[in-house]
Amino acid sequence: LSHSLSLSLTLSLSLFVWQVFKPLVGPVFDCFNLILGPEQEDGEDTAPEFEVNEDACENMSIQLQSIGRLLQEHGEERLTSLMDRIRTCIINSRSPARVRCCLLEVVEAFARGWDSASSHTTQFYCDTAVGIISGLIL
Repeated sequence: LSHSLSLSLTLSLSLFVWQVFKPLVGPVFDCFNLILGPEQEDGEDTAPEFEVNEDACENMSIQLQSIGRLLQEHGEERLTSLMDRIRTCIINSRSPARVRCCLLEVVEAFARGWDSASSHTTQFYCDTAVGIISGLIL
């Protein structure tokens, strides 16, 4: 009885969280796309003039690593499109190294299925961020 009650409560909580989160999926993707700036026109191969805001990008990175799995479950096509934009931004952007580092961290989180990073990976990004902020890495 205890196990079935626990399972029932877990399922109910999951459904409740999804019902609360469901209407936010679209606006969350819209916000993330807004942070990345205007989309490039097809065939355009030059770097966009838009520069991604460092603080907004860092916040997006943290949030995506937190809710990425939920977004993937309930908006896989939009997440795939967002990840393509993130990759393009890393490659073509004139944005600072801190932005590209945050975006690369998101790509890696996506690649490992939104599982937590190893301590080595976390340390790498922390050290790199410190180097970027201190001006040692351009």
